Amino acid sequence: MINLQQANNVPKIQTPQSEKKLFAITRTDMPWSTRVVQISHAISMLIFKNHLEMETDWDNESGANFIFYRTANEQELKKWLEILGDSAQGFYEPDFPGCPLTAIAYWGEYHTEFATLGLL
Repeated sequence: MINLQQANNVPKIQTPQSEKKLFAITRTDMPWSTRVVQISHAISMLIFKNHLEMETDWDNESGANFIFYRTANEQELKKWLEILGDSAQGFYEPDFPGCPLTAIAYWGEYHTEFATLGLL
């Protein structure tokens, strides 16, 4: 059995990786339930793509921080995919006509450009 007092006294090592967060951006031109599902798809793909790095980075006392943002439409979402580059994972919904980009997940440090987005 773990003694919580002993566990709380263990020093925590802060590394640059601990500053990383999981960011997700989705579109507001979709229903709420669809937004959540699309973000989940993007996050799942990102974790699969980067599982070794993220597995190490999430190994802290409180887990990862999740921050969800919104953008108006696919066109704006595509701009964000360009800004975030290879560190991001887009999700294109195959069940929607034209297989549109519906969400992006990004594991990394905060970008000052995020301040232009609203929280989901």
